[in-house]
Amino acid sequence: MVKTGYHVLLVNDDQAMAKFFKEKLMLNGGYSVVCESSVSSGLDSFAHNRFDVVIAKLDLADKEGET
Repeated sequence: MVKTGYHVLLVNDDQAMAKFFKEKLMLNGGYSVVCESSVSSGLDSFAHNRFDVVIAKLDLADKEGET
C-alpha cells in the first residue's frame, strides 16, 4: 500500500476522541493531522493551510461557523 501523505484537519472538542482519531490517522494511515477544538479555530486553520480532508464533529460547542 502506498502512503499518500494526505493533510487532514480534525475539528473535535472532545480531547480524548480527537487524540484517538489523530493517533489512528497518523499511525495507521500515515496522514499529517492538525487538530482544532472549536469552529473558530478550525475555520482559521482551514483559511491558512491546505487540507486534503476535513473531519469535523457536527455538534461542536461553539456554533460561530453555523450557517
